Parts: sequence; structure tokens; C-alpha cells
Amino acid sequence: MIKSEVRSDSEMSVRWAALRRKFVEVSGGSDSVRDNLNLEPGGDSMEHQVAGFNRDLAVQQLEARARLIHDLQRALEGIQAGTYGICSECEESIGARRLDAVPWARLCITCQGLAESAAREAA
Repeated sequence: MIKSEVRSDSEMSVRWAALRRKFVEVSGGSDSVRDNLNLEPGGDSMEHQVAGFNRDLAVQQLEARARLIHDLQRALEGIQAGTYGICSECEESIGARRLDAVPWARLCITCQGLAESAAREAA
């Protein structure tokens, strides 16, 4: 059963605006990261290694940006659907302090900690 804190319309408007600003900020301007994918190194072995490192880093940055954009979209959709602030794992309300820190959070702090522990153990 989903347990949600009652959130006011004004709070949801503020959160919507913050999420939307972050979405616009993150979804634009990835050209500099993409440029690192197109590096053509010279003939030097060190240049090849540096170019490979830069490409790997650029891919990681693009993947992180894509995940954040996805999380932002889910949060915006959650506001529209009335499910924003509900942990997708335990279905308890995500605390206001957590949402202040990470407005696109989909897990409560307890479930986030468990997910991170499981990921560390799996690695």
C-alpha cells in the first residue's frame, strides 16, 4: 500500500519548476562531451592511450547524463500522475529533506542505502 505525505499544490509547483530547470540544463549542451568521442589520435602510442581514456570518460559522462535525464523525466511524470515522492521499492513516502537534496530521487533513503550495498556486494 502506498503511503504518501500530503504535499501541497504550491510545493508541487516549486518542485516541478526545479525539476524542469534541471531537465533543461542537463538535456542541452552535450556537444563538448560528444567531441571527445571523435578524437583521432596521432601515431604515438601515448596519444592513442590518452584518446582511448578520453573516449571512455566521454561515454561514461553521456551514460550518466542519460540516466539523470531519465530520472528527471520520471519525476516530472510522477508529479503529473500524483506519485511523486513515493519510493518505487517500498512504496513509502520519500522524505522532504531527501527530495530537497535529490528532487528526482525514486528511492527513499533506506531503500537507496540497501540498493547501494547490494551494488557494492555484486561488484
